[in-house]
Amino acid sequence: MLRIGKQRLRCKNCQDSFMAKTNVVDKYCSIAKAVKHKALTMLESNVSQKDVSKFTGVSPSTIGRLLDSDQALLRFNSRTLPTNIAIDEFRGPQGKYCFIIVDNDTSQIYQILPDRLKSSITHYFDRFSLKERKRVKSVSTDLNSYYQGLVRRYFPNAKLVVDRFHIVSMLTRAFNQVRVAVMKQFDPNTREYRALKNSWRLYLLKSTSLNYTKAYSSLKSCHFKK
Repeated sequence: MLRIGKQRLRCKNCQDSFMAKTNVVDKYCSIAKAVKHKALTMLESNVSQKDVSKFTGVSPSTIGRLLDSDQALLRFNSRTLPTNIAIDEFRGPQGKYCFIIVDNDTSQIYQILPDRLKSSITHYFDRFSLKERKRVKSVSTDLNSYYQGLVRRYFPNAKLVVDRFHIVSMLTRAFNQVRVAVMKQFDPNTREYRALKNSWRLYLLKSTSLNYTKAYSSLKSCHFKK
């Protein structure tokens, strides 16, 4: 622990007083810059906010505010981009959506923006030269049409890859909508209705995971074994 005592100085001409400055901590802050730097570095390595809090001795709420601050936005001064990246959004501290960039080759977080606003995203990518953006070979994203347009605008040589997770999620939702629509055509007391309602997990299994042997109820199974 480092204890710092700041001097209060007074100007002889105007009689105004002010505190002495130091490069160890930010103004009006008691957490050292090195500690903040370490916390952000750990967060980039997929370490949970709780574990970062325990390691640095900073409260979880402060770690959350740090992740949601402009320091997270300006964390990188690098003018280079990974060759293969993934972009997405997630719900960050206080329920606010953040924009995240991941290096697909290393699975490491490359950058987190404190929001997903168009102005923030375009301002960030405008920092990189066209030559650097042309080096990006692929960008993985979801089915958001805005993100797809963003990829075409900023990464002219990159191959657009739609994340498999989002494709499977979309197909699952569409299939369930059809299942429910068909189910509602039957009376709730019928066998068909109950089969469509209660066995929904069965319809989502791969064909190779299905058991094609006849199923018996527990009572019939016991009688059959006898």
